[in-house]
Amino acid sequence: MAVGSNTSSTIKYYRLLPASGLISQIPSQSLIRYINDMLGYFNTRHQSITKMIRLAALLYSSVLS
Repeated sequence: MAVGSNTSSTIKYYRLLPASGLISQIPSQSLIRYINDMLGYFNTRHQSITKMIRLAALLYSSVLS
């Protein structure tokens, strides 16, 4: 399965962030795009993990909006 074309630049962007709670300052759309890229990558091997992460992403985005 093809991963999104902007995945490598997205990963560089998120690696610049410290792990100390700055995830809430990321715009929710780019966070969702990043999660979807990761889901596309993991979807081939980890079906159940993918479903759990997708549910968590939906909950997270509904809290932010």
